[in-house]
Order: sequence, then C-alpha cells, then structure tokens
Amino acid sequence: MNDFYNSEYLGVFLDEMDEQLQCLDESLLLLENAGCHGDTIQKIFRAAHTLKGSSAVMGFKQLNRLTHQMENVFELIRGGQLEVESTLLNILFECVDFIKQLRCSILTGVMEEEDVSVLMNRLEAIKNSAVPHPVEQVTKPQAPALHIVFNSTQRGKIAAALTDGYEVMAIHVHLAEEESMKYVRAKLVEINLTEHGEIAVCYPELELIEKDNLFSGTVVYILITKQVEHDIIQSLKQISQIDSIHIEYITNLNLDTFVEGKEIPEIERNKDNIRDKAKAITVLPESKMQVSRTVRVDVERLENLLNLVGELIIDNTRLHSIRSRLSEQFRNNSDINDLNDIAGHLNTVVSDLQEGMMKTRMIPIEHLFGRFPRMMRDLAQKSNKEIELHIEGKETELDRTLIEEISDPLIHILRNSADHGLELPEERSAMGKPRKGTIVLRASHQGNMIIITVADDGRGIDVGKVKETALRKGFVTAAEIEQMTEKELVLLIFRSGVSTAQTVTDLSGRGVGMDIVKSHIEKLNGVIDIATTPNEGTVFTIKVPLTLAIIRSLLIKLGTSTYAVPLINVIEIFRLRTEDIFTVQGREVCKFRNQVLPLVRMHRKLQVQTEGDHDQNPLYVVIIGLADQRVCLVVDQTIGNQEIVIKSLGHYIGNVPYLAGATILGDGNVAHILDVRYIIREAGSHYETHLPKANDSEIMDSQSEKYITFSLAEMDFAIPVRKIKEIVPVQEIHMLAAASSHVLGMINLRGLLFPLYDLKSRLGMLDNGCSSSSRILICEVSGHEIGLLVDAVSKVCLLSQAHLEPAPEHLLINSELLEAIYKENQQFIHLLNLEKALKLEPKRKEVG
Repeated sequence: MNDFYNSEYLGVFLDEMDEQLQCLDESLLLLENAGCHGDTIQKIFRAAHTLKGSSAVMGFKQLNRLTHQMENVFELIRGGQLEVESTLLNILFECVDFIKQLRCSILTGVMEEEDVSVLMNRLEAIKNSAVPHPVEQVTKPQAPALHIVFNSTQRGKIAAALTDGYEVMAIHVHLAEEESMKYVRAKLVEINLTEHGEIAVCYPELELIEKDNLFSGTVVYILITKQVEHDIIQSLKQISQIDSIHIEYITNLNLDTFVEGKEIPEIERNKDNIRDKAKAITVLPESKMQVSRTVRVDVERLENLLNLVGELIIDNTRLHSIRSRLSEQFRNNSDINDLNDIAGHLNTVVSDLQEGMMKTRMIPIEHLFGRFPRMMRDLAQKSNKEIELHIEGKETELDRTLIEEISDPLIHILRNSADHGLELPEERSAMGKPRKGTIVLRASHQGNMIIITVADDGRGIDVGKVKETALRKGFVTAAEIEQMTEKELVLLIFRSGVSTAQTVTDLSGRGVGMDIVKSHIEKLNGVIDIATTPNEGTVFTIKVPLTLAIIRSLLIKLGTSTYAVPLINVIEIFRLRTEDIFTVQGREVCKFRNQVLPLVRMHRKLQVQTEGDHDQNPLYVVIIGLADQRVCLVVDQTIGNQEIVIKSLGHYIGNVPYLAGATILGDGNVAHILDVRYIIREAGSHYETHLPKANDSEIMDSQSEKYITFSLAEMDFAIPVRKIKEIVPVQEIHMLAAASSHVLGMINLRGLLFPLYDLKSRLGMLDNGCSSSSRILICEVSGHEIGLLVDAVSKVCLLSQAHLEPAPEHLLINSELLEAIYKENQQFIHLLNLEKALKLEPKRKEVG
C-alpha cells in the first residue's frame, strides 16, 4: 500500500472523490435523459479521468484499473462507437456505486479494495462490441528547434524519438497559487501525461517541490508522444487547480547548442528565445475566470472558531451590562463616553463576525438534493414506474449540521412518495393522468426557518386504510376515531407500524419509517405536516430552523435560577387561575380557551424551590409546543427574549433529564436550556389516553371549532384558525395597476409577494384608516396565499356550533358573504366566507 494512506492527502483525495462521483451521477442521468451531447460526455470523461489519476497517486490499484476501463468506454461513447442504452448505463452506474462503497470503506478505516474483475469483464465486453470508427488523420504542426540544454542521455532519447517520428513537446504547467499541495497536483499531471507517452525530463524534480521555498509554481515536462496537442490539452484540463498550460514543440535538434552536464533550467532562462523560435500554444485562458479561490478547512476548526465567537458574544453582552451600570453611576465622564464608543463599535464587529462565521457553516442544500435524482432513477426501475423528479430552490443555504441530519427523513419521504404515492403507468393512464408521475422537491427560506416540501401527483393517502390499521394496532379506539377530523386521521401515519401499502416491498410497506421521520424532525426542533387529496397527490412540508448553534430564547425564572426555552417552541404566555386547574388520572391539566392541556410544574421536576408565595393566583404559564403537541409550564417569572449560544453539558455530566444544554448570560451566570422535546414527550405520553372524553362538557366541547376574531369598523368578525398562517404588523403597501376595488395592493414579506385585500370595501364599510393596532392576517384561501387588513386582532377562541345561526338573507345585500352569526350572551360575531367575500376561484393543485 502507498504511504499516502496515512498521509494528510487522504482527506483531499476523499473530498475530490465525492465531488467526482456526484458529477458522474448527475452527468450519467443527463446522458440517459437528454442523449449524448459533447459537453455532457466531456464532463463524464473528465470526472473519470480525474478519479483514475488520483487513485493511482494514492495507490488504489483496483480503483485505478476500474476507472481506466470506464474511461475507455466513455472514449468510445464520445467517438460515436458505442450507443447509449439502458444496459450500458446500468453497468456504469454499478461501477459508480462500487466506487462509492470503496469511499465509505476508506472513511471507516478499511483500506482493502474488493476485486473488480466482474465489472472489468463486463466493461471489456461492452468495449469489444463497439463499432470501429476510422481515425481522422490530423496534420501535425511543425516548429523550429528549441534553444534548450539537456544532458547526453536526455539528448539521445529525444533525438531517437524524433528520428522514429514521435512528437517531442515541452509542456509548461503553472499550478494555482492557492494550491496547498503542489506535489500531489504535479504528480497527477505526471500520471496524466504518462498515459499519452513517455516523460523524458521533468523539471524541477517533483520530490524537491515541497522542500523548495523558491518554487515558482511552474513544472516543465518534456513528453515524447504520438498524440496531438488537442488530446493532451483536453486531458490536462480535467485536472483542477491549474492556472495555465503552455506547449512548445521540439522538431529539430541543433547539436551545437547542447552542452554536456547542463540541466533543464535553461528552459526558463531562454523563454523569450523559445517563443521566437517555436510554435507556442497557451491554453486554458478561461480557467482563471473559472477557478474558485477556496480553501478546504477541517470542520472541527470551524466548530472551534464558532465556539470562540460564542464566547465573544457572551463577553460582549457582559460588557454592555457593565457599561450600562457605569454610565448610570458616572454620567458625563469622558472615560465612560469613550467606553460607550468602544462598546458600540465592538458590538458591531462581534455582530459582523458572528454573521460571517454562521455563513461559513451554511452550504447550499444542493449538496443534499444532488443525491436524489440518481436514487429516484433506481427506484423507478425497481418499482416499474415512470418518475420525473423536479428540484427547486437548491441554492437555498442551510447549516451543514442540519443538512446531514435531515438527509435520512427526506430519503424516507421520497421513497414513500415513489412507492406508495405514485401509481403504475397503466393505472395513471386509465385515470387520465400522464404515464409519468411527478415528484417535486422544493426548498425555501421563511424568516429564520427553512421550508422543505415533497409533493407528488399520485393517489394520495387512503384515510380509510390508515384508520383501519390504527384500530387494528390498538393506537386508538373506535369512539376516538369517530371524533377525529380527517387531518388528525392522516397524521396517524406517523405512528409506528401504520402503513397504507398493500404489499411489502424492498422499498417500503413495513410500517416503519414515518414515525422515525417525525421523531427525527422534532429532534431538530422542526415540524412536519401532511396535506393530501385523493387521486391528486400528497404534500409533505418540513420546517426546521436555519441553524442549531445560536438561537433566540425566552428566559424564565424558576426559584432563583434562570432557564431558557427556545423561542421557536414558545406558543403563548398567559396567567392561569387556580380554578382552571383539574386533576385527571392523578395528574394536573389546565383549561385554556376551552382546551385541556397537560400542566407541568418544572419546580418539582428540577427540584427547585419556588420563590415568594407558593399559592399565587393567577400563575404564570408558558405554553410550549412541538409539531401538534402542547404542554403548559408553570414558571415564577418571564424575563424576556435573548440570543443565546448553546453549550453542551459535556461528557462528564452526560444527559440530564429535562435539560438540553446551558448558556452563559450577560451577568456571567449560567442558564440551563430546557429540553422541550423531552418535556413534551413525557407529558404527552401520560395524557394521550387519559384525557376526558368529548362528552365531558365540563372540560371539553367537541362541537366547537377554533376561530380567530378581529374587528373592522368596531364590528367583530371571525375566520377559522386553520386558514391563518401568520399575523404580522402592517407592511409597506405597493399599489397595483388595474386592481379590483377591494385589492389594496401588494406587500413584500421576507421576499414573498402577497396581495392585500380590503374587507371593509368588500363589505360596504367606511374606511377609517390604519392605527397602531392594525394587523395583516396572512391566510390561505382556495389555495391562494393572501393578506387581509384588519383594524385589530382580538383573540383565538372556540365557537360552539350550538350558538351559530344562519345569516338573515332578507336583511343583507350579500348574505353569501357570511357563513353564520355567532351569538352567546352579549357576543355577536360575523363568521366570514372568505372564498366568496374575496371572489377567489379554487387554485388548481400544482405539483410541477
């Protein structure tokens, strides 16, 4: 084995192998779908050639043999001697998979290569079946002799080569300045040129490059060959980190210019003379524009730098805390004023540094999405389906750690969409659908979250089968099933063992996977949701935070200690009266807006002494949530929001129940971060089957629906909460030409455009303008995402069906605008029919 196995170059080799394998996968898929194009086959050839050269340098002989044979096949495809068909592509994909397995083995420390004879024989059979293609004769360029000096051995070899009709070239290769391992790159060039002929001289000697601090970056190879410069140039262009290549021909030796014992440096000293006397070809002028000036950095170094930035943020917070106290004590002091200036500038620098360091962790999600086209191609073949995968938003950036963590959940979902979601081509044709099913993978930013959707145009989720499986497995009772909405029934798919597959395949159908997906997403503080329509398709939506390193949190007090709750999990903060606390099955629950939620007293869980009155009424309660689960936490006090740096508790302390880590506050004290996932899982597991049934009217009213109420011109209106996506302050409104009278214009919310509707105009009310309490409701109406301008948002409440009355048609001009009127005691609320009020036609479901 080569010494490179244990060298620093192995990491570079593996990184480059991963890039070339990704290139081969993408290019072979393009070759299969779009046919043989010059650019595509050239890209494939270049990737295979790079793998061949680097594997030879690193001493992987089997890999070198395999890639050399693959390169021969690609050469035949490029020359039109082999036709691209499925059998050929399947063999090539198997070769790529073998190389992937080898890379995985190396990563796990296994250096022994498997035998490649079977693949080699199959490639050889394909090569032998190629149609002979006449080789076009190319006139070789002629040039006068070069004025350079060789020793007698070199001179004799070159003279003999010229006599026998060989070309002798002086190839100047200038390596990129940022290339940190010039010896490896020069060795790759040498191996590449050896395949085109014999290297008579190499200057400087490669072994001396890394020891020579004065090395200029240019290596000169004297090559004896029968190939033309075009093939050599194209071959060398496949090697990265080369700035330029300069080729000169030696066509006639002037023996008088040779001096015994002189060495090749004369080439460099006589460059001007060479250019005058010889044909000079400078290639790769475009490469300087294409070379990305990047540096590979070990991930641990970046993690260490980010930790240091975290320490800076903590000290910066402490500095501002001390500055504030000193400013109050010593006002109008010049030193304090200087301190304020320094602290302000330091705050700006630290903020910019934090943003810059966070960006170093961010990589395009294309690194993840790029793996899936090949996977979907293989799934289509195994399932005998025709599948087209569309990828959108692959430039969206996400934290590197999250990209690694979210890979497995996405693979599960894509496999399920292909196996369960999409129908067979014949079945789709009978339903009037295209034979080829479509899966759309899309990524986008939304605030500090990233949204990933997987949509298919298949059969949708069979709610009946989900219900049947859940009953058979005992997850729910028949009585509970009857009271569940269709949405709740669909979400049962996330239970372990629930599957809609009729048969078990090697792709899916065993009832495992979707429960793992949900737990994996929740582990990342994310949310997953499903929307499905029979015979139209299913959309999985995943929301995860952009990064896990630095988060915004709500600081709370429990006794004398401060704790942090990730703000993404905080739903609401309210005051709870003791009379709204009940005991069910020996455990506490609380009534909040006619909901029953588990009540957790964190003082008891963490064994913390409560400050002040133990029986204070009302209590401070923070509602935390994860996906569709909610739990109420009793706290002593809420302090406020703050950006915190997550610190691990370390191996010495280990995993502590209810705690996910710690952070250092501005006053230097440590605050522990609550593990929301652990708390909800523990609390939810106890109450899931023990909550009062729906007929217990004292606590729950099943004949109710959640509405959000708001005011317009001092009148109360309501729309279902399920239609509300977000509530935001009034944004800048951009006028829209030729818009309807009830369309105010467009708003730009985090890069997305939403039409803004004026309900007052539609309902015939007077416009009294906007105020500080005005809000915009972002809603989904008939498949359209729109904004509604309202005077004020009142509350979220349950409206009982028993108190709803139809709108009096004889009193209203447009009674269809109101669904009903809610009346209870002195309340009088209009329930709007947004579809008719805004005249929005249902939007066709798009999956492409």
